[in-house]
Parts: sequence; structure tokens; C-alpha cells
Amino acid sequence: MQICEKGFIGAIGDDLPSLIPIVCALLIFFSAFSATLSIYNTENARVSTDMGMLSIARSLKGDSLLLNFSQFEKRCDDLRLQKYPYNFMVAIYGADKDLDTVISDFAETEAGYGGYISNSFLTGEAGGSIKSYFCGYRKLGSKDFGAIGSGNKAREEYILRYYPVAVQTKVTIDGKEYYVIIPGVMAMIIW
Repeated sequence: MQICEKGFIGAIGDDLPSLIPIVCALLIFFSAFSATLSIYNTENARVSTDMGMLSIARSLKGDSLLLNFSQFEKRCDDLRLQKYPYNFMVAIYGADKDLDTVISDFAETEAGYGGYISNSFLTGEAGGSIKSYFCGYRKLGSKDFGAIGSGNKAREEYILRYYPVAVQTKVTIDGKEYYVIIPGVMAMIIW
């Protein structure tokens, strides 16, 4: 036997040069597959949240015309009876209001269970008292929108959407009552 002769290394040793590209190709394939699956699941969750927002908004605003506060309040109460995987707050603003205050208004509002209600919200009469067009839902054990950190700092992870609505209200002009339609914007936030 000569020193320069090649000998038999073994079953794996002879195939090692061909196994390295195969292993690298499999690693690249499964990495790409995992990344694609992760992106798909993220987008699917976002679409699911958006569909949930649309469902809630459709239930609250109906055909985009709210005849009175009692109708809005009944729809809000019906929504609160259902179970949702997230918290939400909805308020109706007049079309002439500045919508830059929406996040701070929601951060200061206690999810519809009492507490501060913004003067920016439209109001309606129900049972002889004036109430704001506001609806809130909070999962059991979850925190308020403004409950993180110290003070009334708004939560950083939320989704905010606006929907056009019209609100019918009673106005007295020269001693006569008229029903008028007020254009508005329904602001909805989910966290």
C-alpha cells in the first residue's frame, strides 16, 4: 500500500461532501417556512381583530343612523352581554369636534363604568337625564386603557378606527320641536 493512495473512510465519510449542501438546503427551507408561517399568523390575527372591530361597530351603529340615545344604549347593552377576546371603548363625536383628543379622552375614561366622560362626546337624553354616547367593554381581570404606568398615560398597543354616523336629535326652535340629523364620527379603540 502506498502512502498517496486513498482509502475507504466509511459510509458517512464518503457521503459527507454531498450531505453538507443537503443539510444547508433543508435549514434554509425550514427557516423560510417558519418565517412565512409566523407572518401568516400575525396577519391572520390582525385581520381577525379588524373583523371583530367591524362586527362591534356594525352592531352599534346599525345602518349609520342612530334615532335616539335609547337605541344606542340598548345596542351597547347587547354587546356587553357577549364575550370578546379584547377590550374596547366606543364614543361618538360631533363632526365639528377635534379628533386629536380621542386617545386622551379614552385614557381618562373608566371603560364606561362610571368615572370621567369627555365633554367632546355627543350627548342624548334617556329617561329624563343627559348621557354621553359612550360604550365600553372590559374583559374580566383586564386593566383599563389608561391604567399602565403612573398617571393617565394611554396604553401603547391599541387599534383606533373611525366610522361615520348620523345622530337624530330633538331641537326646539321658536317653541316648536324639530328632529334634526347631526353628522358625527364614531371613534372605536381596541386594546
